[in-house]
Amino acid sequence: SHQNDLNPGLLTTAVAIAVSRTIKKLFHKDTEIKWVNDVLLDGKKICGILTEGVANLETQSISQVIIGIGINYTTPLEVFPTELRERVGSLKDLAEEYHVSRNMFIACCLDEFFAIYSNYTSADFMDEYRKLSVVIGKEVRIKQGNKLITGVVSTIDDLGRIVLTDGQIFSSGEVTKIRY
Repeated sequence: SHQNDLNPGLLTTAVAIAVSRTIKKLFHKDTEIKWVNDVLLDGKKICGILTEGVANLETQSISQVIIGIGINYTTPLEVFPTELRERVGSLKDLAEEYHVSRNMFIACCLDEFFAIYSNYTSADFMDEYRKLSVVIGKEVRIKQGNKLITGVVSTIDDLGRIVLTDGQIFSSGEVTKIRY
């Protein structure tokens, strides 16, 4: 991939798809994705993804991207505060049931990621991302810094940005509320 093609937002969506495919492959479970970076199983968050670009000041472009993937893999739900247990899940029971070690999961996830990454700038995985999205068609509240924007999501575009029905486009932010 050309260095000037690095799109951290699109990489985040690629990782979310890789995690979703891994869970499908190893545990035969369907997941959902809450824009931009949460993977949900049975409506509960089991994974969060953080992507950061490292800028090269000479070329004024992103030269490296660091991707952090946090997965509740062997975490027992009892360790979460009661108020979080409604929203948080863990792969612990599935991992034990299917005898999948953390290393096996990571290896499979990396395989899935690099399969997508080889041509991720073509965004041909974004249809899959849109299918798994829980926000499309829903009224959402997006938090950007200390700004709150409410609107209905029309789609997620091929750059991984959320598009509201009023035409507003967001490449970053956090969906804090979804009205079903």
